[in-house]
Amino acid sequence: MLQAIKEQDAVIYKQDRYGVHYDIKFLLSTEAGSSLILSSWIIRQNETFPRLTNAYPVNK
Repeated sequence: MLQAIKEQDAVIYKQDRYGVHYDIKFLLSTEAGSSLILSSWIIRQNETFPRLTNAYPVNK
């Protein structure tokens, strides 16, 4: 996941009183197979770094 978030573009999902919410989709591959993953992040107000809030497999 760390490599994927360095290479993929983040898309702003929404901005609210808590901060800016971003989504990043990437392909996760393992020996068992691969899946498209949606990871959700937030940069809280008054912070400068992202926090992972959720990650789960999605369809295209």
